[in-house]
Amino acid sequence: QVSRKFDPPKFWPDSLLPGSHFAIKKGCIMKNWIIMLCILVSLAGCNSTSQPQPQTNDKYKVREETKKLEAASAVGYDGKAIRKSVDNTLNKNDDHNRDMDKAIKADAEK
Repeated sequence: QVSRKFDPPKFWPDSLLPGSHFAIKKGCIMKNWIIMLCILVSLAGCNSTSQPQPQTNDKYKVREETKKLEAASAVGYDGKAIRKSVDNTLNKNDDHNRDMDKAIKADAEK
């Protein structure tokens, strides 16, 4: 069997030599690598240039006439949710009216 001894480079300080009180242990090296890896991964997600894209629903259209409904937040209700609900209801009503107009025009042309 060949026994390999650790021969440190000549420029290493005495405190890092094997057998000294401050010698680096294998577990300590692994722990340091894990800590550095965790720090790098956490910093990789801190890109300040990328802004999250707002999720838009094509069917949801904001209406100016329902803007006053957001004032319900002042008395404890969720004003934005109320406004969105009313906007969606009005939009569905408009879609239904358009479909009915198309049907009436199609019947009139026959």
